[in-house]
Amino acid sequence: MNSTSPQIERAIERAFKYLETEQQTDGAFPVRCLAHAGLPTAQSGIVHVLPIVMLLDILQSVPDAQASRISQQLIPWVARHLQQQNTDNFQHSDTYLLCYELALLLNAGEHIDNMIIANAVRHLVDNETVPGGPYYNARNPKKVPDLATNLAVARFLRHVAKPLPKLNAYLAETIPIGNSVYYLADWPLLSHLQALSAQTERPSPKKIMALLRIQHEDGSWPSEYICRDPYNNSCVIGAGALSTAHAIALLRSVTLKPAPAKTPHKKPPSYRSVTRAAEAIVRTHGVPVRRTLQLLIERIDQADTGREIGPLAARFSAALSASFPMPTRSVLQALGAGNLFAWVAYTIYDDLLDGDGKADLLPAANIAMRTAVHLFENAVPDNPDFTTLVRQTFDKIDSANAWETAHCWFVVQGSTIHIGRIPDYGNLHWLYERSLSHSLPVLGVLAAAGIPLHEDAGRHITRAFKDYLIIKQLSDDLHDWKEDLAAGHISYVVAKILSDMNIMPGPKQLPRLMELMERHFWEFTLPEISNQIIHRAKRAKHAIIKSDVVQRNNVLTNLIERIENSAQRTRTEQAEANLFAATFSKKPAA
Repeated sequence: MNSTSPQIERAIERAFKYLETEQQTDGAFPVRCLAHAGLPTAQSGIVHVLPIVMLLDILQSVPDAQASRISQQLIPWVARHLQQQNTDNFQHSDTYLLCYELALLLNAGEHIDNMIIANAVRHLVDNETVPGGPYYNARNPKKVPDLATNLAVARFLRHVAKPLPKLNAYLAETIPIGNSVYYLADWPLLSHLQALSAQTERPSPKKIMALLRIQHEDGSWPSEYICRDPYNNSCVIGAGALSTAHAIALLRSVTLKPAPAKTPHKKPPSYRSVTRAAEAIVRTHGVPVRRTLQLLIERIDQADTGREIGPLAARFSAALSASFPMPTRSVLQALGAGNLFAWVAYTIYDDLLDGDGKADLLPAANIAMRTAVHLFENAVPDNPDFTTLVRQTFDKIDSANAWETAHCWFVVQGSTIHIGRIPDYGNLHWLYERSLSHSLPVLGVLAAAGIPLHEDAGRHITRAFKDYLIIKQLSDDLHDWKEDLAAGHISYVVAKILSDMNIMPGPKQLPRLMELMERHFWEFTLPEISNQIIHRAKRAKHAIIKSDVVQRNNVLTNLIERIENSAQRTRTEQAEANLFAATFSKKPAA
């Protein structure tokens, strides 16, 4: 059967119409209990919520616009119920539900109290067949591992611990069989595996034809296939919307095509060609300024291990989808050199604002800034929207720096810091606006490729880059908060700790204050901001995908994932400490 069969597309379209009809005003979907005799009331409520939570999870893996619209209406409902579970400390005994719901919250970047994580890990330690898995459901009297339960466990542990070889080995052996006590048919599980990226092999044509045959006239699939309570034979929870979402995801998985090979008509300029262009401009200036600029460009070159400054425009251009033209070498060189000079200027300005700079470098900074503005303004000369954006961008940077100078510094005298009014960072726009020129190479590439910056694609990339700048600054602030505090610089992290601890204005002894703040930082601030970084990173990557202008493997996504992975490692290290504590406390005293 042809993977682009019109029959599949018609089935998907009918299915989406069914979901749009079934969705209620609060965003949720009807769930019917076929039988629930003997099931405790609290447990029944949890099982009723699960199909709708799973439905959102599945829809978010489907790239169609209809899936996105339905998901956006459903998110508030799911968030309320999962947050209630968070408030109630996830006090239910079903291992599958516990891990699945925790994984969804962690995947969304929500903060979960360390004690809840520790209790969940203790729950797993109490229900492992052997140390390291696989795991059985706590409600299973036979203590036999189940595929769905261990998929949920793996998904949870992906966020809080390093991979467990025994668990992975179990999944690798069991997934091809595709059976689970939670499902009355194999196709919902296949869809679940596809969404989890646990299985890459596409369903066979035979399975797809069988799935198409059982679609109802209204576009739905039979609700009774999901969700079975395997430990209460009289309980089967049905949700036609969930069955239908599973079917959509499975059908869509066979229609998606790999991205076409990129065949640019010109090779993008190398990093050295960008620095050579910048150096050629530097040589037009007098000796003192020339030496300063050359030295700073060399330092930036050596420090730019991620190759995100000079070569950013060229690297982003190389990942443009094949349907867009690649900007010319001169455009990419101008955008790259402009970013280099902007970086030089703000390196000097930042040092001066921090009190570490030298005033005799100011002329070089001003020349570098004027050069950066000139290069950016003229990089895409036939695009007035981009020229206007360049001017607006540097105005925003100046405003952000002025705000920081006015609000984010406390006086430090010896070992005493004078606490004043804690700065309000609001929606964090101050974090990205002071570095906003870094987005111009990427947005310049879009403009040069004929992609309107004010339409959806341009807005998605702009939003993604702003989130990238925010998480980059948050990551830096997490590492430097003690140095910032000692210097009197009230970064976002410092401000958050002071605010959360209700530190009152007035003189404070810096060593004692830092000691108290450090305890709070490790227990509360670090995990909370790590979750915030992960949430924004996922949102940024989703925006890049929605833009539909670059390939999945691109420089912006890579830069975002580098910071996201660091935050994930931080969260993992904390969870491993919880895991150690849970395992240790389980052992009986000698």
